[in-house]
Amino acid sequence: MKKSSSEEMQESILKLNYQISQLKKNADKSEVTSKLYNRLLIERAILRKKTNSKKPKRIIDILKEKFSSKSKEKCISDYFKSPVN
Repeated sequence: MKKSSSEEMQESILKLNYQISQLKKNADKSEVTSKLYNRLLIERAILRKKTNSKKPKRIIDILKEKFSSKSKEKCISDYFKSPVN
């Protein structure tokens, strides 16, 4: 049976977690292990981001984004607009 891409990503995240935990013990002992440790951390972060972006958004999250206070914040250019008469 073929696995879906999200299942494959979850498996690879688990493998990376294991590798990271093994390298964490020796990351400060040599430069090579430190570089490998950092590269694995970045790969895991990328995979996590991909899995989160593939999840369907809930309606509540969409509404929060739409009506958040960030959209109402003023930009610095708003202060320099000429007044409308």
